Amino acid sequence: MKIDKKSIMLIKQGDRKTIEYIYSSYYKLVKYKIYEIVRNNEDAEELTQDVFVKVFDRIEQYDVKNSFATWLINIAKNAGIDHLRKRRVDIEYTDDVSSFNDGEENPFSDDLDKKIKELLTEEEYIIVTGRIYFELKFIDIAGMLNANVPSVTSRYYKVISKLKKGLKKEDFYD
Repeated sequence: MKIDKKSIMLIKQGDRKTIEYIYSSYYKLVKYKIYEIVRNNEDAEELTQDVFVKVFDRIEQYDVKNSFATWLINIAKNAGIDHLRKRRVDIEYTDDVSSFNDGEENPFSDDLDKKIKELLTEEEYIIVTGRIYFELKFIDIAGMLNANVPSVTSRYYKVISKLKKGLKKEDFYD
């Protein structure tokens, strides 16, 4: 589902199906991004819920010309940072997610995840992790990025090829 003016209107009207679709499509991604900052599963879970409440309350602030996923991730990152500030913890954003636990095993080792992030743009990373780790369909990833399905599918296979080449140079891939 592409997040467009109609989707925004449906959310404002409290359309349960649209709200549930967005929540279920983005939940793991939001929790993962928050966990990267707060480093605590319980806090990440609570903040994820708060982020979705905030997103649905402030949906009119979303500009449909921009990527919904990027807007949502920015809200999630800010929630994580604000949480740390409130707890007066030094903010040290890290990409080490080795202890992240959403009930599923992280398929990427810390070193591999770090290397993947070095090789890819943020959008490419969303496509690959969305498809492999979060097991999203191309239509869902396309909706997150406000792109069409054939474009996301094509980019996915190009990114996989890019990763194979990049990881082969670093002896991550045979």
